[in-house]
Amino acid sequence: MFRMLLKSFSKQIWLIISGCLFVSVLAVLISHLSNTDETVLLTPDEKAWLQAHPVIRLAPDPDFPPTELFTTTGHYTGIASDYVALLQKRLGIRFQIVKLQNWAEVLKKAKLKEVDVLAAATKTPERSEYLLFTKPYLEFPGVIITRNDVKESFTLRKLYGKNIAIKAGYGARYYVVTNYPHIQVDVVPDIHTGLQNVSFGKRDALLENLLTASYYMDKDAITNLRIAGEAEYMYRLAFAIRSDWPMLQQILEKGLQQISNEEREVIYNKWVPLNARYLLVNETITPKIFITLGIIFLFFILVVGWNRALTRQVAKRTSELSDELRERIFFENALLESEEKFRVLAETSPAAIFLYQGESLIYVNPAARKISGFSEQECLKMRFWDWVDADFQKQVKSYGLLRQRGESVPENYEVKLRTKDGNIRWAHVSAGRIQYRGESAGIASVIDITDLKNVEEELRRTNDELEQRVQERTAELAASMEEIRFTQFAVEKSSHQAFWVQENGTLFYVNDSACHSLGYDREELVGMSISKIDPDLKFESQTELWNNLRNNHYIVFESKHRRKKGQFYEVEVHANFLAFNGKEYICCFVTDISKRKQAENALRKNELDMRELVAALQQKQGLLNTLIDAIPDLIFYKDTEGFYHGCNKAFENFIGRSKESLIGCTDFDLFPAELAHFFREKDSSMFSKQSACRNEECCTYPDGRQVLLETLKTPYYNTQGKLLGLIGISRDITQRKEAEEALRKSNDELDLRVQERTAQLTSLTAELSQAEEYERRRIASDLHDQVAQTLALSKIKLNSLLLSGHTEERDEVLREVVNHLSTSIDEIRSLTFQLSPPILHEVGLEAALEWLSEEFQEKYRLRIHFQSDGKLKPLDEKTGAALYRMSRELLVNIVKHAQAKNVQVAVKSISQNIHVSISDDGIGFDSSQILDNGSSNNSFGLLNIYHRIQYLGGNFIIESVVGRGTSATIIYPFNKTIKTQ
Repeated sequence: MFRMLLKSFSKQIWLIISGCLFVSVLAVLISHLSNTDETVLLTPDEKAWLQAHPVIRLAPDPDFPPTELFTTTGHYTGIASDYVALLQKRLGIRFQIVKLQNWAEVLKKAKLKEVDVLAAATKTPERSEYLLFTKPYLEFPGVIITRNDVKESFTLRKLYGKNIAIKAGYGARYYVVTNYPHIQVDVVPDIHTGLQNVSFGKRDALLENLLTASYYMDKDAITNLRIAGEAEYMYRLAFAIRSDWPMLQQILEKGLQQISNEEREVIYNKWVPLNARYLLVNETITPKIFITLGIIFLFFILVVGWNRALTRQVAKRTSELSDELRERIFFENALLESEEKFRVLAETSPAAIFLYQGESLIYVNPAARKISGFSEQECLKMRFWDWVDADFQKQVKSYGLLRQRGESVPENYEVKLRTKDGNIRWAHVSAGRIQYRGESAGIASVIDITDLKNVEEELRRTNDELEQRVQERTAELAASMEEIRFTQFAVEKSSHQAFWVQENGTLFYVNDSACHSLGYDREELVGMSISKIDPDLKFESQTELWNNLRNNHYIVFESKHRRKKGQFYEVEVHANFLAFNGKEYICCFVTDISKRKQAENALRKNELDMRELVAALQQKQGLLNTLIDAIPDLIFYKDTEGFYHGCNKAFENFIGRSKESLIGCTDFDLFPAELAHFFREKDSSMFSKQSACRNEECCTYPDGRQVLLETLKTPYYNTQGKLLGLIGISRDITQRKEAEEALRKSNDELDLRVQERTAQLTSLTAELSQAEEYERRRIASDLHDQVAQTLALSKIKLNSLLLSGHTEERDEVLREVVNHLSTSIDEIRSLTFQLSPPILHEVGLEAALEWLSEEFQEKYRLRIHFQSDGKLKPLDEKTGAALYRMSRELLVNIVKHAQAKNVQVAVKSISQNIHVSISDDGIGFDSSQILDNGSSNNSFGLLNIYHRIQYLGGNFIIESVVGRGTSATIIYPFNKTIKTQ
């Protein structure tokens, strides 16, 4: 990885040299550091706060190099660490470093306020809920990392449909998910995992900041990855402080403001390798810069060559024109013209040019004044070696004087120069000799190569580190190879037979033990089918074995292997499933168990014989033991010392031990100490009273099953009346107790459900009463507003007719009365039809709703579009009437409240359900509040519809947006029979 970055960097070396001509970072840095005030002025409140909080817990991200990380010895280091050290020195703060496992744990602790400060965190809306942030003090570009075989350059917009990896907990994930939802984001626990997933082709790309990505690519030596472009996302890192400490945020903000740009540059240069600094130079601009620099350099060479040729020509002409004044004047003018041309070129040259005669400087160009820091007047008062560092002055003085005398000295060499402010810069000097105004003069072209020297030093240091890492990795590989050789030797010499099986069922490795047991040579076994050794493993059995191992990874089974001579012997096989380099293998370790099987068969025969003997003895136990064993209750016998002398089969099952192993044991041998003490106390109490006692205890069977036992203990005596011990009978009363508890819970639940149902019925009764009153009021309003007013107007007209004496006027009034009465009749008929139209009972719901839509359209000047899919099944009369009334109420609501112009009425049959949908383009409302409480009179009708259809077994869905209209849908299943209201 390093060589790849170095190769890219070498192509841009002259670009670096050109840029370095215009910066003097180190000079300014040394000057500023010498004058920086190392304290920050704090207010009395801020100082008091720091005194009240002498120790502040700081939790770094343990996996964020080089911004912050922990060394192998646990030391906190990195860019953020240097900033923390400066803040501690300037502010007098003492940070206690808290080392956590990962970034997710750091954020968790910060949210719980178990840590106080994070040194490098990106501000996100989620984190802002529990953290305060300073202004960002570090900014790194996010880059997109892909495999080398992906040649395309990427941005986040170009990753449509791609799967990219982002470290868990990073703000970049929030940015991508929010701004680019089409990108599939895979959260990885660390950067190393993300790089590996991209390297192995499991993910398309990784989004990470340039520094951390370069660090891990170099550290893990992953050579098949490249940086495919910038992600348009900057990692802006700031100090994050717990949200209840705003004073600390204010103090840290002050401290960061006091850190100068030069100090920040020193920290940056310390941790950021050159390959990361220049990795993203735009390759489309670089060729143009190279061409421009090449032209300037060629022009400079031509000027120098031209000047040298001209100098030689002038010298020759001068000797020839000693007697020819006119020609001399001519050539002097030509020389002056050439000098003027040289001055113009020198004034515009990016290289520093010094012209000197004897020991004094006679000309410096602007680039020379800029690189040295001296003005032109100051330069012309200096000797030509005064601008050189003391260590090089003798050499430069000697070269300059000898060169003016025409002696041979080096033309190109490197020196240190000292600027006016005392800074030391490395420079490359190209020197020569010219004739200036008739006298020999020296000329020097100087290029600042300080940054190039720094680059060379960085490269040397990096190369040394790389060599050391290569040596360490070589040593690790040698150790690993030694371990592999030892492991192979151990397997080879193992007493267990080792078989490695390929996917096709053939052997590709066997050890010495396997060859010895089977009687084959290794060459004969390698490549042999496993079925030849284990005849039971046919094709179907092998397939089942592979599938079983893929699921369980490890199985043990017994089989029979066939030797070369045909004999079979029994084996135990330990099979392991392995997947390596895209292939699957079975590694088997086989043990010859022939002798063990013989011993097991002999033991099994002895066991059968013993069982027969025991069975014979059990037959002689008598009828009493048979009856006791048949009793399901637990029966046991103890002596007065607490030792068991016998029990029945039920007690054996309870204890998990045979009667023979039970005899001679105490409760402390069979039960937990606490339960054993309980039994001993009850036994002692019974012995002291010499009367039966009864108690309950909770016990556990060997299989983990817990039971509640009711135990009756009775003392028993010998024929002389001496107390011998006790007889205990325990009965499992678990089911009885559970039944009692279930009955109690059932009664409680029944009481609760009765109360809930009573409350529901009470609420429904109130709602129905309110609905009935609302409907009466609405009908009365319709009659009053329309029919009553029409009849009243008719009455007034008739009264005016009685008072009128004119026939024509009386006829006109009568006609108006007739019209009013006709209108009243139509209104009453329309109202009657709307409440219960005959078409509903004669034709059906679809026809009734279509008629109702036309009626409302004509009466209220609405544009109503009715639509039906024609698939509605016939409905019973009550269902149709209920759905019709609800639909009419919805249309009435639109007329009264919606202020709508267009209405859509649709009747459809969807998935065995009736869907009646009514939508409008009116003013809309907040539907959630309507169905939550129905507090307003305008909304009670909708709430009433909702409760009625819910009660009838259907559903009511209403959606509304303020200013964009309302859509209501009544859903009722075909197979429901409407409830009687």
